[in-house]
Amino acid sequence: MTAPASGARLAPFAFARHTDARFLDERRAGQEALIAAHTPEGLQEARMQLGALYLAHLMLPEARGLLDAVDAGALDAAGRARLGALKAGVTIMAGQPLPAAFDQSPLAPGNLGWPDYPFWAALNAIRAKDAVTSRNDLAQALARLPAYPPVYARACLPLFFSAALDLGDWALAQRVAEAFDAHPGLKEDPAYSYLLGRAALGVNRPDRAAEAFARAAAGRGPYARRAVLAAVDLGLADKSLKPRAAQALLHDTLARWQGGEIGLGTLRRLVAVDRRLGDWPDMLLTLGRLLRDHPQSEDAALAGKQAEGLIGAYYKFALQGKVPLETLLSLHRRLIPLYRFDPAFETASETLADHLLRLGATAMAADEYGRIYDTLRLGAEGGRWPQDPARLAGLKLGEAEAQAAGGRWDAASATLAAAGRMPAPLAGRAALLGARIQTALGQPGAAAHVGVEVSTPDDLRMLGRAAIDAGDWSGAARRFGALRRDHPKDFTEADAINLLLASWRDGDRATARDLARAYPDLGGSAHWGQIAATLLAEPEGPAPLRRARARAQLDGAQKMIDRLMRAGDGPDESATASSPPAGKNKTGG
Repeated sequence: MTAPASGARLAPFAFARHTDARFLDERRAGQEALIAAHTPEGLQEARMQLGALYLAHLMLPEARGLLDAVDAGALDAAGRARLGALKAGVTIMAGQPLPAAFDQSPLAPGNLGWPDYPFWAALNAIRAKDAVTSRNDLAQALARLPAYPPVYARACLPLFFSAALDLGDWALAQRVAEAFDAHPGLKEDPAYSYLLGRAALGVNRPDRAAEAFARAAAGRGPYARRAVLAAVDLGLADKSLKPRAAQALLHDTLARWQGGEIGLGTLRRLVAVDRRLGDWPDMLLTLGRLLRDHPQSEDAALAGKQAEGLIGAYYKFALQGKVPLETLLSLHRRLIPLYRFDPAFETASETLADHLLRLGATAMAADEYGRIYDTLRLGAEGGRWPQDPARLAGLKLGEAEAQAAGGRWDAASATLAAAGRMPAPLAGRAALLGARIQTALGQPGAAAHVGVEVSTPDDLRMLGRAAIDAGDWSGAARRFGALRRDHPKDFTEADAINLLLASWRDGDRATARDLARAYPDLGGSAHWGQIAATLLAEPEGPAPLRRARARAQLDGAQKMIDRLMRAGDGPDESATASSPPAGKNKTGG
């Protein structure tokens, strides 16, 4: 701390003369002096005088504004020393200790003889949580308190009482408590009851402590909240308070007070109570709030480790069907703003999206994939998440697959396009999805030459129909042949018709005849027998004539299918890709 200039002795503040009754007159006089000041020296003095008045009434923003405007260079040594003391008073009463480099500090060793020194030294030590210094000055600070207006008693007595209790100086604590007698209104404040409760605990009177905490908790303000926390600690320790009731009290405190040491203390206790109750959802919420609101606290590192393990374990437990899905989704929505950018949470969220897609909740799955994608992309751009193009591509692909599964084909097409080039492990999956989308949007030919191996009945059928539409009879026969071979239970009569036509057009008459024998009553109608007979009858005559008759037979079979479709006597048109609308027959070659 910078000492005042040599020979500059500080005069006592003498704030007691600034009574509430005189405030309006003194403020008016100070403002008039400010307006009337015509010299730099007079202006600085007027600012300091009015600033001192505001500090005497603890009107700290007003005092700070005036004192900060004072030009210290226009003051003599005594003026600079007084300005430093007034600014120090504003800082300390605002709740902050003086920084080491505070200019013109009134607490420099050269000011030990200043009458107000012990008062401000004790307050500064309390703000700095410096028990040694406060022990040295606290008794003198209490003795100096009457030199200040009553507003200082209301602000300082609770601080002095708490400091005496922290020091374990019961004699001094009793003297501070007795000083409250001169301020009856202050004895009704929650601060007094709360501190009496702490004193009772200090002399091993938990019954009196509980009563005092209860009185304080019924009030409002920070000491009322501290009383609730103390009552919870006491009740859990002596088992007079059930954990569930403690949880309710702590939640009520969080609703009334957030931030600072009170907020952190509430969250810390709630984590312990949640664990004791096995209330894992509430513990996740509490840990998330602690990490969000107090990221630099000593509790944050442990809370982060606890949250990481609990997120993975709880989501795994819930997705095994042991938690109703509606309950999990409700919790998940509340966790999103608390754990955004948290690796464990976003991994669990992706698992949830996969689960929703399997259940058929396609819209919710798509939204979740999209949310995770946006979070990871923004996190990477902001340096909060490592660059991972493969994962981003996978999330975009998952979103498109969910949209497609819900029949939102246009949206799926746009999402897949926005994903850009897929990494090699995802390229086949993306190509297959693109084929499904193009087929659904009425462009099945675009999917005919997808060079990926598929195994599911739906994909084999889709690619087989696309091949037929493109005139790729060999590809169609291969896809429908694989469907018949690998999934006989899923091989429908419509699939048999498509395979029969594709095989015949591809020149594989053995397969066509095999199908005709295997399905003698194809479609449950005699008409299908006629089609098979038309296709399988061996044309007679020279080779050119046989080829012409074979083409005629194929055209005749296709026309037979078209007539049946118009008459409603054939398979469902949507299930038979080999039956285009009348007038647009595809006979191939």
